[in-house]
Amino acid sequence: MLYARVKITDLNNKTRVVGSEGCSFELRLHQGGASTFRLIVNDSNGFYREAYGVGSIVNVYCDSVNPPLQHIYQGQVEEVAVNYSGGRRLLVIDAAEYAYILMLNRYVVESYHDKTIDFIVRDLFSKYAPEVDTSGVQETDKKVGSLVFNYVSLKECLDQLAELAHYQYVFTPNLKLHFYPKGSRRSDLTLTSSNIIQPIEVLESIREMRNIVHAIGGYELKVDQSQTITEGYTTLESGHYAAKFTPTGDKLRMIALFLEKQGVPTEPISGQIVQDLDGKPRGQKIDYFTITPSDVGEEGYPSWVAIPLQSDVEAGKQYWITLAKCGTETSTYRWYHNNSNEDIHAYSSDGEEWIVVDGSWTPAYKQFYGVPVLAQAVDENSVKKYGRREFIYVNTNIIDKATVKTLALNLLTEKVSRRFILENLMVKGLSKIPQVGDAARVVIPELHIDCELTVKSVVIEYNAGASAIDYMKMELG
Repeated sequence: MLYARVKITDLNNKTRVVGSEGCSFELRLHQGGASTFRLIVNDSNGFYREAYGVGSIVNVYCDSVNPPLQHIYQGQVEEVAVNYSGGRRLLVIDAAEYAYILMLNRYVVESYHDKTIDFIVRDLFSKYAPEVDTSGVQETDKKVGSLVFNYVSLKECLDQLAELAHYQYVFTPNLKLHFYPKGSRRSDLTLTSSNIIQPIEVLESIREMRNIVHAIGGYELKVDQSQTITEGYTTLESGHYAAKFTPTGDKLRMIALFLEKQGVPTEPISGQIVQDLDGKPRGQKIDYFTITPSDVGEEGYPSWVAIPLQSDVEAGKQYWITLAKCGTETSTYRWYHNNSNEDIHAYSSDGEEWIVVDGSWTPAYKQFYGVPVLAQAVDENSVKKYGRREFIYVNTNIIDKATVKTLALNLLTEKVSRRFILENLMVKGLSKIPQVGDAARVVIPELHIDCELTVKSVVIEYNAGASAIDYMKMELG
């Protein structure tokens, strides 16, 4: 027998345990998606509309102890509706899992090169959601060649990384992220005919099966033009500087500049890609970018700073990379150059009137163009048996062929099998709530079933007047 307790903390940080005012609640736990909570309460005088209002934090506890201690859910109230009928005023409170709200409202601008997937997961959360504990992220030896996130939600990033690693993830209510290989977590739960309420519906399906996967990435980065000698430097507090390049491709996808802090600058660097006009950086502005202080190495540690771009240029035409004047004499940035007297750069005191300095140095830069990245994975045996069942997956954040090929193979592995699902399974007599994403053993001799299936969802309903939760609804597959 299971007992449940609901606590709600309002915006004034006052916590209340839902008591006799509660009519019913429903908790839906999902694998790979936000778990949701709905509470209906009697609110005759409008008190609970504030006490349980939007923005409040919901915590649900459920186990076989009364009162229960096991924390199974944390969410935030996103909607509150008032239902008035027949002289009765009811409040309908809807909450979504807090970890997912957090991820859906944090946007990422990052690029990674030759990093393991677990490193990227930890790095993203340390920067964009430091309140999440990533100690449950398991290591993987899988690396991505080049991956760019350009204003992508943190959830989209995590979903893409899970697909690349062939991993899955789940959050605990206290915001601990578990990121682990698919199918590797098993529970001690065994479901049998004795705790499954009939009727039992078993579904075997090939409707969503796919045996040919086309994975389409973004553009693989190739160095086009560059100047990589770094024997001297200029400082940005002295003026605006520009480096000229002539691309051979029409997709400008990234530049990299060799930079270093001087002192402790606090303002960002503003930059542009500008068409050449009459030999100077005075033409049409093609793209804009910003380099933050955290992007640049400390004094004594110069390094290449990568700047993702999405620009269309004309092959054979001349363009300039410009960096604006920035900082003070003691706190600014250094842009390294080749210390030559045979090259060219441009200088401006105000960013408007440019002086082209021939017979001088050129700043250190790399200019990258993009090559479309495509990969295909096929299961020939499945094609012979079931015919061609194709799937197209597009992820323009991936910009190297090896990573896209890995993704295609992972997606094929996931989609090529027939689906075996137990839907709307009514289960009784459990001593705890099953963890979604874990594997459970199912033994139903009457249907010749004895196998492990993954817990896809769990639905718990509780009505006022009930002493405990008698059963729950599950989906396994």
